[in-house]
Amino acid sequence: MKYYLSIILVSLAACVCAQQTCQVATRAIQGKYIGGCKKGFADGEGTATGLYTYTGEFKKGFPNGKGTITWNEDSMYVGGWKKGEMSGKGMLVVRGDTTE
Repeated sequence: MKYYLSIILVSLAACVCAQQTCQVATRAIQGKYIGGCKKGFADGEGTATGLYTYTGEFKKGFPNGKGTITWNEDSMYVGGWKKGEMSGKGMLVVRGDTTE
């Protein structure tokens, strides 16, 4: 039993350490990151919270694919991203109004 508990604790510690070294390349969302990581950068599904919060797909540390950025309680963009920039189709929500 102690053997299995030790393995579980070591595995959890390795996961926590891996998350701490995972970098987000976009300054506005740098701070706390939870999600996929590859070669030290955010990659795959994740959530990054800094000045703003982004939840969605990452590639090489940048928002890339589908995702949502929230600037405040009333303003957000939901849609496509490429290399950290809004790209393709999406929806911008500002102060309760929607613009496509």
